Amino acid sequence: MSMRILHISEKHTAAAGGTTKAVHDLAGALQARGHFCSIIGSGEAPLAPPEGVRLASTQAEHSLLGRLWHYSPAFPQLLKDEIAAFQPDVVHLHGFWMGPQFVAAKIAAEHSIPTVLSVHGSLFYQRWQKAFRLSHLKKGLYSRFLAQPRFAKVSRLHAITGQERALLASIFPHLPIVEIPNCIDPGLAPATQGVADKHFAFIGRISPEKNLENLIAGFIQSRLAPEWRLSIIGPVGDDAYYARLRDIAKPAGGRIAFPGPIYGEEKHRLMQGLQAVVVPSYTEVISLVNLECAAACVPTITTRETGLEEWQDHGGLLANCDAASLAIALEESSRWNMSERAQRGMLLRRLVEERYSSRVVTEKWEKTYLKILSKS
Repeated sequence: MSMRILHISEKHTAAAGGTTKAVHDLAGALQARGHFCSIIGSGEAPLAPPEGVRLASTQAEHSLLGRLWHYSPAFPQLLKDEIAAFQPDVVHLHGFWMGPQFVAAKIAAEHSIPTVLSVHGSLFYQRWQKAFRLSHLKKGLYSRFLAQPRFAKVSRLHAITGQERALLASIFPHLPIVEIPNCIDPGLAPATQGVADKHFAFIGRISPEKNLENLIAGFIQSRLAPEWRLSIIGPVGDDAYYARLRDIAKPAGGRIAFPGPIYGEEKHRLMQGLQAVVVPSYTEVISLVNLECAAACVPTITTRETGLEEWQDHGGLLANCDAASLAIALEESSRWNMSERAQRGMLLRRLVEERYSSRVVTEKWEKTYLKILSKS
C-alpha cells in the first residue's frame, strides 16, 4: 500500500544540522520504497529534496518572527495549498519549539489528517544549560501553555532513543509512543578505511550543547604526544560560543584548528584519515555523525548522553562529558594500532547495517504509518 507523507521541517537548509538531514533522508528512503513524500520547511536557500520528493519553503528569516520562530505569515496558506494538491495520508511534524510544527498541528487537525510528532532531542535542553536561565522560563511557559496543549492530540509520538521515550512519556503520559532510531544508508559510505593520521576531529554544528569546551580542554590536558591534532569542523551556530572556544584553544597553538564546515566527498576523505571522530555532546539523539563515521568504518568517541548505549560493545568508545573523561578516551584511542582501529571500524559498520540502516529503519516507519492509518 502506497502512502502519502507530508513532512513539516523547521529550517530545511544544508547548514541546519541533523534534523534536516534526518527529514531529508527519511523522505528519500520512503520515496524509494514506492511511497510519496512532500516536505514543507522554512529558510533561505532550502536543501534540494531527494529525487521525486516535493518541496515547498517559506523565506522566514526576513522577519523578527521568522528569526525567532522560523515562521512566516505565508506558511498557513502554503500548507493548505499543499494539503489540497498532495492529499497526504499522514502529516509528520519534525520539531517542538517552532512555528511551522505548531501551526501545522492545528491545520492537520482541521483537515482530520493523522499526525506524528518527532521532537528530535530538542527537549533535553536542561542537560547542558546547567544554570538557570531566562530561556528556561520562556521554554517552560511555551511548552506548558502553548506546545503541550497543541500537540496533546497527535496520533503518535516518536522517540529516537529510550532516554527520549522516558522524557516524552513524562510530558505526554496519555499518548502512544513509538521508538525508532535515526538511520543512514551505509551503502553510500566507503566500506574500507584509509590510513589514519595522528588526528582527531569533531564534525557538526558548533553550538553549546555539543560540549566542545570540554573536548578542547580534554585534548589540552591529555598526555598525547605533540604531533597529535584536533580539528573542530562545522558551521558556527553560536558566535559567542565560537569565540569562547577559540580562546580556550589558544594554549594548544596550531594543534587545534577550526577549518569551518566540510561537506560531501571532502568530508568523507577527511574522515578516512582520522584516528577517531569525537562527538562529546551534552545532549544528542544518536547523532548522525556517529552513524556516518561508523558506516565508513571510522571509530567514534561519544558520550552516554547520545543514547548509543551499545556503542562501546561494538568498537566505539563511550565517555562522560567532563574534560578528564574525554582526555582519557582520547589517550586510549590514540593507542589503537592500524589493525585494532580497522577491527573497531568494521564492528561499528556491522552494527549500523543491522540496527541503523535506512532499510531497517524505513520498514519500521512504514509499519508505524500503516498502524496509524488503520486507526484513523
